[in-house]
Amino acid sequence: MNKLLKFFLITSIIIQFFYIINNKVQFHPKYLHGSFKENYVGDINLPNETLEIKKIIKEENIKVFNLSDKFKNDELLYQRTIEFAYPSKFSKDSNIFFEIIDEINLGCELLLKNNYTQISKCILK
Repeated sequence: MNKLLKFFLITSIIIQFFYIINNKVQFHPKYLHGSFKENYVGDINLPNETLEIKKIIKEENIKVFNLSDKFKNDELLYQRTIEFAYPSKFSKDSNIFFEIIDEINLGCELLLKNNYTQISKCILK
């Protein structure tokens, strides 16, 4: 009787596990398979500024960057950009700034203007 009880218990746990994966978590095997591919992003929805910064970082081979105050004040944009820009790193000591388009900061020289962002070289205080 004890073995029969253990069998049904383990079977019910396994069935519940598959039920949770299938119906609650909305897990799809394509995400697991895709995570092993280089530059796989899945079905993410990021701000245009963040996507543009990642593209520029990759094209220009930027290793360290800084963000303007407008970026830093928008918590969602700031957090998404820092995480998505990896392996390039955010540093408050970098003089290469990504700014929101048409943002004007004193002591900065505009290097490149894009659709949503611009890059400036600034003098750090």
